Amino acid sequence: MAMVVSPTAGRAILRKPKKIICALDGTWQDSDSGWVNGALKAPSNVTRISRAIKPEDSEHHAQIVYYQAGIGTGLGLRDRLLGGGTGLGLSEHIREAYYFLANNYSPGDSIFLIGFSRGSFTARSVGGLIGNLGLLNKTGLPFFYEIFLDWENAGNPDSKGSSFWEHYRDPLNPDRKSMPQTPSNDPARVYEYLNEYRAKNELRDVPIRAIGVWETVGALGIPVNPWFQKHLGLPGFLHEYKWLDTKLSDNVENAFQALALDEHRAPFSPAVWEKPEGSHTYLKQTWFPGAHSNVGGSYDDTATADISLAWMMDQLSGGTQDSTDTPLDKKDWIEFYDDYLDTQQALNKVWYDSNPPVRGWSLGTIYNSFTFPQSLAGRLIRTPGRYRVTNPLTGMQKHGGVLMRDTQEFIHASVRARMDLGGSASEPKPGRWSNFLRWLRTLLGREGKVLYKPEALRWWKLHDGHKHHNEFSINSKLTTGEAGSSVRAPWWEWIGKDKLVPKGEVLNEDVMGRFELQLLGHYEDVADEVEASNKGLRSVEELKRVKERMVKRKVGALEKVDADLPNLQYKVRRDPASYKDDFNNQYSQYQAFLQLFMQAPSSTDSQGLVSLRELIDFVAHCADCYPKLTANFPTDLMALLRLHHAELEPELRDKVVGSLVLLRKKEIIDSAVLLNALFPLLVDTPSKALRTLLFTKIISDLRTSNSKATNHKLNRTIQTVLYNLLTSDPTSAKGVWAVRITREMWARQIWTDAKAVEIMKEAALSQHEKVVTGGVHFFLGGDKEREEKAEEDSDDDENIDMGKLRHQAGINKKTKKKANELKRAAATVRRKEKKKKAPHPLNFSALHLLHDPQGFAEKLFHQHLNTQNPKAKLKLDQKLIVLQLVSRLVGLHTLTLIPLYSYFIKYLTPKQPQVTSFLASLAQSTHNLVPPDA
Repeated sequence: MAMVVSPTAGRAILRKPKKIICALDGTWQDSDSGWVNGALKAPSNVTRISRAIKPEDSEHHAQIVYYQAGIGTGLGLRDRLLGGGTGLGLSEHIREAYYFLANNYSPGDSIFLIGFSRGSFTARSVGGLIGNLGLLNKTGLPFFYEIFLDWENAGNPDSKGSSFWEHYRDPLNPDRKSMPQTPSNDPARVYEYLNEYRAKNELRDVPIRAIGVWETVGALGIPVNPWFQKHLGLPGFLHEYKWLDTKLSDNVENAFQALALDEHRAPFSPAVWEKPEGSHTYLKQTWFPGAHSNVGGSYDDTATADISLAWMMDQLSGGTQDSTDTPLDKKDWIEFYDDYLDTQQALNKVWYDSNPPVRGWSLGTIYNSFTFPQSLAGRLIRTPGRYRVTNPLTGMQKHGGVLMRDTQEFIHASVRARMDLGGSASEPKPGRWSNFLRWLRTLLGREGKVLYKPEALRWWKLHDGHKHHNEFSINSKLTTGEAGSSVRAPWWEWIGKDKLVPKGEVLNEDVMGRFELQLLGHYEDVADEVEASNKGLRSVEELKRVKERMVKRKVGALEKVDADLPNLQYKVRRDPASYKDDFNNQYSQYQAFLQLFMQAPSSTDSQGLVSLRELIDFVAHCADCYPKLTANFPTDLMALLRLHHAELEPELRDKVVGSLVLLRKKEIIDSAVLLNALFPLLVDTPSKALRTLLFTKIISDLRTSNSKATNHKLNRTIQTVLYNLLTSDPTSAKGVWAVRITREMWARQIWTDAKAVEIMKEAALSQHEKVVTGGVHFFLGGDKEREEKAEEDSDDDENIDMGKLRHQAGINKKTKKKANELKRAAATVRRKEKKKKAPHPLNFSALHLLHDPQGFAEKLFHQHLNTQNPKAKLKLDQKLIVLQLVSRLVGLHTLTLIPLYSYFIKYLTPKQPQVTSFLASLAQSTHNLVPPDA
């Protein structure tokens, strides 16, 4: 896509070409249709793909989306019935889309046409109109309606002639009429007439970069019952819409169509493209499992539609082309949000939560569209690879006619996977009737799963390494059939009887692209097996080796900046704009090394680990200079730490954790995100060194976050996590970390509220010995810990000698660094002095902040000291400290706990080694409200 320079006001203005995308929805489809029957209507794939397109690509080319709601989406029943049922308004939709393109197109721009169902027909018609007549400029737009009528009636024997040439007059030469000499109503010369028409009007020849459609249905896009065609002689389309045949215009550079195998409504027979001889168009048409709206979207279960959406995103982003006459340039294709499919998959997973069971990849619900009253229109099984040429004048397809050639049809891997994994056949749409039928089948004992075996592929044999497709396994090892031959991807072989289709004809499985594999990656149980077999590899192990080789080649091919990273880091921070390209190169290296490590952690050599560690440190220090470019950097680091913390070598692990803390200090991520990433590892990791590192970083970040002012939101979040950790599993040793963090924050006088006390209360009532001991010691010695921490802080203050620092600054060489050190030291001393002069905060003892001391004392006694409780497993020294806490609670809050005093009796004997400790506890539990006979 080249730059376009246009002279304006005596100077050249550099304009980046834009991408114009027309997204044309299907019948009764509207992105803003909102709530239907009390629920949010599921959008079609046209709506979803238009939302996935970025406003501009990474090279700052604008991506302008024009969305057009489907026919029959207007207000009122009349519009829905006439528009949706007859196609009324289709011409208007074609004119609107064409007018938008003519009004916005500039030389060098790229045009994309996207559609579903009736919108697919609109997209193909707009492409045909541009191919046949070209694109009007703004001076010609006033005559567009007449020109459109001429195109619409070209080749119609009943046409009265050219509307445009009948009314057009050259205002500078009124007597001149240069209408085409070729008659407009001769069906045999229609293309000759259109070529002459275009030449005389000097219409612009404009290429269509790509047409991507889901399910163009009906002989020519307008569904008509085949029974009426056969017995009543009706055409396959309304007379008004017979201008398009199934061939591709040569001005369309790329054409993609997703087709449904399991749509059986006769009027919805697909309009398959064929590639004319000598055409340079890159064509791909892929068959998916499901009915019409399974593939095009708008059903509640979007699992199948997600797969065809990912497929179309791969086609329109240029990611799956292996051979085309047009060089593959990413700037010429649509750029999508990378995480859009992840969001869509997550939304469908939420839907499964309320509509079980959860279904895996390729196993989404296939709804039965062949239901009353649409079943009255007749049933017709689709025939992949066997469609006949359609007569553009009659719309009739004869069985003995001419077979379409070069249709470039493929079968998607999800078809094979659904069969191999024992997926279900079609199911009725949710509703009262379907629920009644399901109940009736259960009553009659006929309830059972019907396995997926698409009727459309009945006479196509699947070769995927399985002798029978009832094994319910995706594992496959495929060869070409000869001993020792190479492995190939799955394919489908024709074994039926059709005189136009030779025996052994093959439909290959389509190779999945980046977005499809991204979606597949969410289903870890089948992802590697499906990808390996789809690529024609022998095993998952070979797939991993191939990926590793690809990443290594990518790393080796990257341009290296001739500068050490610390020096480049200094330059980037001083002048980010000038060194953006250098940073991009290093960031690409970081991504490549990270990808290599994530795929094969154990095979990464020491030099690769050092490079990855240095690159992570470099990117972390420069991330705030390029926030958009490094938006995924924190997520990458958290994933690396979460998935491979046990395998990371210590220095790399420390660098990853340190980089996350640095990003938090730069405010690229907040403390909640950081702590949510680190805390689960602190609890789960078996590495003592990693636990020590994480604990230090968590405490340090909490202190930093509360240094200037109390961060109540963060504190509440972390306290809730710690509280839930203790209450979710009282027997787990993980609660020790809740105790350690809370005691540390209490000792630092950062957490001084009742919430911290409640956490330690739950710890004292735990069933794990270490957790109990930590919780009880908190209540017995928490105030002493505070005093010790305060003394440590005061000792640190005395280490700063301002007189000495000023003397050194006066005799040493003055530098900016030393001046900043002096300023920081002075600020620290002032802050400490201010803190000393401030009134002492009202930090109450933990025992005074207890909400229900009576209940706490009773639970402690019953849980740990009651001999009749089988869960009381503490040793004597541990029971003694629990007894000290109970006694202190009783004495401080003047509680009444009758069993406590009888418990003391058995330990108050001369032979008891710790009798003095028991006596001290008894003294603490005594007050004037204790009953005399206790």
